[in-house]
Amino acid sequence: MPEQNNDNEMDPVALEFARSPEEEAQARAEVEADLATLHRGEIPRQGIFDTIHQFGEERFMDALPDIQRYLTSPDERLRYIALHVLTQHYQLPDYALIAMDMLKNDPDEECRLMAISGLLTLRRDSADPAALKVLASVVRDEHEDTPVRERAYRAMRGILSYNKNEQLQLSVKPFDLTRDVDWNFVNRY
Repeated sequence: MPEQNNDNEMDPVALEFARSPEEEAQARAEVEADLATLHRGEIPRQGIFDTIHQFGEERFMDALPDIQRYLTSPDERLRYIALHVLTQHYQLPDYALIAMDMLKNDPDEECRLMAISGLLTLRRDSADPAALKVLASVVRDEHEDTPVRERAYRAMRGILSYNKNEQLQLSVKPFDLTRDVDWNFVNRY
């Protein structure tokens, strides 16, 4: 459904991308068929990633139990997309704890980066002490990959008080962990 603006008019951009009821029904039928195919084990391994992503794009909550199973997959791509869908597409707050666990324990850098992104999405502007503590430990961890530490710092800033301009500046300028991190802030957690 297209969003309305403050003047109770339809947002022209949303209206341009709005689907007809027939298109909505067709999309629903497609993801339902994909879920049935997944249940039968007929989706090739390389196609599961795209299928899970499509469930997220369509906000297809019927697939939630199936997506959850992939959080512990031996395939890092499937762990990544499962967490992406649950935190970015569905934005389910309960998955913040799973994101924190993946950040601390997943061996794959991309999965850890997704865990940080998911945590920021789910805890933005919350000042959640548990999330800040986990992220601070990552920022301080000199054995962690630099991109993970940098993103953890940006997430800390956004969880405490999200500022779009600050997030953009922190992500586009060259970042030096020794020079650009407010260590007093990080060490509070």
